[in-house]
Amino acid sequence: MPDDRQRVVVLGASSTPERYSNMAVNHYLSGDRQKAIAYLTTALRRDAGLKEALFNLALLYDQEGDSRKAAEQWGRYVDVDSNGPYAAFA
Repeated sequence: MPDDRQRVVVLGASSTPERYSNMAVNHYLSGDRQKAIAYLTTALRRDAGLKEALFNLALLYDQEGDSRKAAEQWGRYVDVDSNGPYAAFA
């Protein structure tokens, strides 16, 4: 398994926001919430309207107990996907 430096090279500069979002899910599932947050943040720097990343980042901040950051992300998520299936949840 590649270490973090190799993983960055594999992802490369041309990686899509979706790939960063998927990597975040992988890190979350392996128990590393901080790396998941970092990957989601990168995904959102590349595409501020990526619904999945906004939703997952809000969930992670909730799980981390950071209600201020969670509320900010929930707001951004609803702004992007106000009619989506999870908008009422947010």
